Amino acid sequence: MKFVAKNGQIAIIQAITYLIFFDSCYVLRKIFLRGFEIVASLNVFLSVGSVANSEQEAFVQAVEERLRSEGLTPLTLGRSYFSSEAPLKAITELMDTCEGTVVIALERLYFPSGTEHRGGENELFLSHTSIATPWNQIEAALSYSRELPLLVIVAKEVRTEGLLEPGYDWYVQRVEPKSTALHSNEFNGILASCKLENQIRRAKNKKQA
Repeated sequence: MKFVAKNGQIAIIQAITYLIFFDSCYVLRKIFLRGFEIVASLNVFLSVGSVANSEQEAFVQAVEERLRSEGLTPLTLGRSYFSSEAPLKAITELMDTCEGTVVIALERLYFPSGTEHRGGENELFLSHTSIATPWNQIEAALSYSRELPLLVIVAKEVRTEGLLEPGYDWYVQRVEPKSTALHSNEFNGILASCKLENQIRRAKNKKQA
């Protein structure tokens, strides 16, 4: 592995990656070696429910690989991180090790027809409605309360409400849940912005420590 030294000369060094064991999860950290900087992976909390089919699983894996390609390590309770603690406590502990959050809102519930505000003056009839897991809302709220950069990816068929709605001070991407959606110019730009926010936040936290 080659690195360019500050004096302009090319030096060849062999970096040793240190793995730190944290509740069954290896976490990469930033290390410095005599003026050479090796940027370690940034942990991001990945909020996603259990998948219903192979198409959803393929999309989640595509998001995970896209994040890893940007130097971001996705961590999900029950998927890549396991704990004996109660779910909410385990989530908060895991989130405290992360520099940002990515929410993947996929269809959990579907009903062909229904009624909103049933019996009221604002009664509204619904058809072909898909709703994501409520854990997306819970985990997004926990992330926002910690002032973590937040990126929300919502499948096109899913109803946007609460923290899944656009118009607030976080990014909401409404996409077709396919891997091709993760390489658009818009998604690339938003992901780059979120990554920069993560790095700035991490640098501030390190300075304050």
